[in-house]
Amino acid sequence: MRSRRPPLHALVPLLLCLSAAPAVAHPHVFIDQGMLIRFEDGQPRSVRLSWTFDEVFSAAIAGEFDRDGDGSFSKAESATIEKAAFVNLASYGYFTSFVAGSRSVRATAYRDFVASLSAGRLTYEFSTDLPAPLAGATRPYGIRVYDDEFFVAFAVIAPERIRLEGAPPGARVEIEREARGALSTAEYAPARVVVVLEAP
Repeated sequence: MRSRRPPLHALVPLLLCLSAAPAVAHPHVFIDQGMLIRFEDGQPRSVRLSWTFDEVFSAAIAGEFDRDGDGSFSKAESATIEKAAFVNLASYGYFTSFVAGSRSVRATAYRDFVASLSAGRLTYEFSTDLPAPLAGATRPYGIRVYDDEFFVAFAVIAPERIRLEGAPPGARVEIEREARGALSTAEYAPARVVVVLEAP
């Protein structure tokens, strides 16, 4: 059977050596996620995502890109990380998809990327807009961040790490877990954040 190229090769050139390996039964990178959902005119319009990486991956990125060794990323260092270890995730929709009714659309663009270090852990933050094909779709809206190949493991988001900005009265979010695959675990499993709006 021909080996599949795992998605991490697009995440960091530093680990390109893994790209020739076959898909494996366990992840190599672990991510805790946060989410800020922004509303305009009573509807969700964009989401700002926060990915905090495990200590091992964080140390690898810091060793490669923290050129001055000060334990943080300057604006220039963050821009270098963006170009070298983030933009290629477009091929995977930045592991982010939006669901409304029976329609699902992967993220196709991002903006305002920032990489930072805190207590030895790397965090990526970036924003992406609700795709136009879903702008007038039937509610509720779901936001899903996950790598189905399970090479990168996203932890199921904690409710306290979801924030709403500019939301109309009565808006709330629910976390819906999906059926777990053979490779997922209770902590690292597919789930979507569903934005529930009261009927006008």
